[in-house]
Amino acid sequence: MTDRKAGASHDSLAGSSGAKVREHRQRPDTITCPWCGTTIPVKARGRTPKWCSDTCRHRAWEQQRAADSGRSAVQIVERPVVVQRTTRIPAPNPPRGADWAEALAQLTRLVDSGRIYDRDLGPIAAAAVVLNQSLGRRLERSPRRYR
Repeated sequence: MTDRKAGASHDSLAGSSGAKVREHRQRPDTITCPWCGTTIPVKARGRTPKWCSDTCRHRAWEQQRAADSGRSAVQIVERPVVVQRTTRIPAPNPPRGADWAEALAQLTRLVDSGRIYDRDLGPIAAAAVVLNQSLGRRLERSPRRYR
């Protein structure tokens, strides 16, 4: 510090004679970015650059900040995550006993009002024919009071 006050900031004192010798620092033509390794051209005047870009400077600052805080630096990687979920949907309980008549009446109202798609009418009609045949066979075997 005493040499600096005496005016020897860039000069150094040569031996005990007190003669000043001027040191000449030569600037390199290029330097390497400490973050990414890219070669950076150095201009003849001005400050010597340390980083090739603001991105490298900021990433190095983040790394240093994480190291100073005692945490390890984390590299963020974006990738899609596929999550498979199995959901159980309880099946509706089929009607029992006399509730079948109400279910068939509701189906009839839906067909009459046009709330059933045309594409579904064929399978429903086929099921209704099979149901009608089954009911006919069952009623033939049953006592006369159910006819």
